[in-house]
Amino acid sequence: MTDATVTESPDFDVPDHVPAELVRVFDHFNEPGLKANPVTFYDEIRRSDHPTFWSPVFGGFWVLTRFDDIKTVLQDAEGFKNEHMSFPGKSVWPRKLIPVELDPPLHMPYKTVEAKALSPVKVRDLAPAITTDVKELLQPILDNGSCEFFHDFAQPMPTTVFCRLFGLPIEQATTFLQWETDLIHGSQHGDSATLRLEAGLKIQSYLEGLIADRLENPVDDLISMFTQSEVHGRRMTPDETLDMCYQLFIAGLDTVTSALSFCFSFLATHPEHRRQLYEDPSLVPNAIEELMRTHSFISGNRVAQADVEVGGVLIKKGETVLYALASGSRDESLVEHADTVDFTREGIKHLAFGIGPHRCVGSHLARMQLQIVMREWFAATEDFELAEDAEIVYRPAGSSGIIHLPLVVTPRAVDAGASA
Repeated sequence: MTDATVTESPDFDVPDHVPAELVRVFDHFNEPGLKANPVTFYDEIRRSDHPTFWSPVFGGFWVLTRFDDIKTVLQDAEGFKNEHMSFPGKSVWPRKLIPVELDPPLHMPYKTVEAKALSPVKVRDLAPAITTDVKELLQPILDNGSCEFFHDFAQPMPTTVFCRLFGLPIEQATTFLQWETDLIHGSQHGDSATLRLEAGLKIQSYLEGLIADRLENPVDDLISMFTQSEVHGRRMTPDETLDMCYQLFIAGLDTVTSALSFCFSFLATHPEHRRQLYEDPSLVPNAIEELMRTHSFISGNRVAQADVEVGGVLIKKGETVLYALASGSRDESLVEHADTVDFTREGIKHLAFGIGPHRCVGSHLARMQLQIVMREWFAATEDFELAEDAEIVYRPAGSSGIIHLPLVVTPRAVDAGASA
């Protein structure tokens, strides 16, 4: 870490309790190492003498890379509050996002409402429609024999599912995606504050209109369900419904897209693993868990409520902690041979959906989408691989991803006799 280590700098203020050897200039929106490969970037840091370090940018924050330290913070909801989903303090939302920015016990009634809406039973009911969506998106790729996976598949597929859940017009999916991209990833543009604010206001206005309509004309969708749900012994208010819908909007249009891109990037560049799934499709569920372990992509933050030592480092009250799930899931203390992707590994553990009271309630839906995509993709193709001379383009941030993944696809031959 010597090239990026700061000992004395007029540009940054470093607290007195932070040792000089633990200081590293790190901006997770623009870090060159994350842009090169956000999957393996943290590995070297986690294995170094300073797996926890202090970054002086954005007012200063700690970065945790080891599984045990991340687990300690995420399971201690009293000691580390989830004050701002948008790190570092760049939220354009006037209130708390529900339930992610509420801590126990206040968050539980709202999380229960979400969990009911995204229960395994509810999710299973969506499977036929999602399968149809996947097949429709896959057909042009089969016809062309190629695709730009991010734009042609990874983005539109979960967006279509999200529109179904929220009762949103699918023909406006491109607009919703642009709002989400500007809001979450606008920090990578020049006038980021203005871009993010404008996107946030557009989302807010749109959702307010939908909520008002569903209060008068309820239908079978999440928004209607939220407007009729009770928390703390009373009906949820329109503002609470808005806070929940806003949080799901910005999370639901990003995470599965990233998971799909990372999974297919790995498969496109590792023919031996790809062949395993062609020869034995029953490995798909386990393969997804293993790929989520080795390719987790979320980094979140908490705020310390008291002076506390974590992993041998003194974290002061009020200081922000950034936890890198991408690193924690690849920690050798969590699994042996952590660098090895093994689709036959038993008892796979990972942090892709978080841990503790704020663990993702959408995990059932995410897993089902990934499994349907894998099943349909491998059933419809003979093979696929990264296009010749293609460059995979990564996007760093709190939710990292791949934004350019050109693939060459070989469709499975159609049995003329069977079709006749």
